[in-house]
Amino acid sequence: MAFGVSKAIVFLAPLLLSNTLSKTNYGVLEYALNIAFIGAAIINFGVPNAYPYFKLKRKFQAIYTGFNFHFLYLLASSFFALISIFIFRNETQFVLSVLFIYTLSNQVTYSLRYKTDEKIIKAVFVDALFYVVLLCAYFYIYLTDDSSIEPITYGAFLYSIIYMIIALKKGYKLQIKAAFKKHQKLIKYGKSVMLSGLFILLIANSGRIVIDLVFNDKELIAIFGFYFRMASFVVMLHQILNIIYFKRIYTFNTQKLDTIFVVFLSIIALGVAATYFIIPKIGIHFFKLFETFPIYKDVYLVLCFQMIFWIVLANNENVIYREKLASKMNIAFTLLLTFFAVTVTLLKDTFNFNDVVIGLYLLIVTAVTLQFYILYKFKKIKLKKTIVASVLVFLLSLILII
Repeated sequence: MAFGVSKAIVFLAPLLLSNTLSKTNYGVLEYALNIAFIGAAIINFGVPNAYPYFKLKRKFQAIYTGFNFHFLYLLASSFFALISIFIFRNETQFVLSVLFIYTLSNQVTYSLRYKTDEKIIKAVFVDALFYVVLLCAYFYIYLTDDSSIEPITYGAFLYSIIYMIIALKKGYKLQIKAAFKKHQKLIKYGKSVMLSGLFILLIANSGRIVIDLVFNDKELIAIFGFYFRMASFVVMLHQILNIIYFKRIYTFNTQKLDTIFVVFLSIIALGVAATYFIIPKIGIHFFKLFETFPIYKDVYLVLCFQMIFWIVLANNENVIYREKLASKMNIAFTLLLTFFAVTVTLLKDTFNFNDVVIGLYLLIVTAVTLQFYILYKFKKIKLKKTIVASVLVFLLSLILII
């Protein structure tokens, strides 16, 4: 019950806002969310991902106070954020991005701790909190007929205050000097993971930023964000499975993991079919942007396949962290993203919307291929079943897209 309710909120809250906000304001919201997830990955310095490593792999409990110090570090960063908000208070997109970055940074940190400790209900609840705020903003907008984006801004601000209070409570009895030194050790481990997490987000979840750079059109961002979220229904299924099996990723051998990943992909493949063929027929009665489906159905199809490879990317990412290959992946992804950025910059005047979406899909497929290569080259890990399934999915996508 808790799984279903929380994930329904995660899935529906932004989509419901697409009904009440103008296309431009919804595009602003989607852009701010995209910036926020990337910003949260940067300011967290990979510390949340250090928790499962030190607890499950190293079984090193003496460093735990460093994690509590991390919330104080995030609190300190929030003061700088508040100053910047005051300076740029008339820039709605900037204000939303900053507030979202702070709250998501805290939320990700708590979520990974709960997943590692197998506190499943708490992990699911925390993952949904940000979207509960968006849902409350939706109800306010709907009931007051206020189509501005300000209720979302106020809701995000109130949500950030909750994390500030919790951080102060955690820091009250903390031995700051000792905790700071342990926090530095976490950052030393986490910096490679931070870069990896940032690269993963840029590869899998930067479409709205790329579209803004190419077209500078908030309405196109709204369209992309809407269909991206509809396609991400399958990612929601994967998140549930990932929460349940998260600890096993750090403890199972690679053959067992390979089997689990293929089971994941089989479930996700069924979800993709339902997403593409069923959701638009039902969704047209609930979401006004589905009126554009006849125009953008090919975009939606590509995004559905992209979600499958996003899930493969995420599964491989956990294995790479476990095997301490994050730095190797960082080098490969730096080259990949540099090539992609240069290509987009040089050719953006020749691209249409569909071209950009296909380019983003090929980007994530290439990233997955590099992950498989790194795992085999440096650790002789060959996830045979997952590789075969990925190749079949890619070939099917070529047939249907072309």
